[in-house]
Amino acid sequence: MERKLIDVKEGAALIGVKPGTLYLWAAQKKDGLKSYLVGRCRRFDPEELLEWAKGMEKGA
Repeated sequence: MERKLIDVKEGAALIGVKPGTLYLWAAQKKDGLKSYLVGRCRRFDPEELLEWAKGMEKGA
């Protein structure tokens, strides 16, 4: 089964942050945030991103 990856704009909307913030966090690999480079574009697995965001809420 193939993963559906989403772009930074969709990922940011999914977790309620600005695209620039999510891009920065991904570039810094903040607290284990997983992202994938497809060519020169950063992509996210929506399930992994939501799981990561839930973990960040618990830690806050």
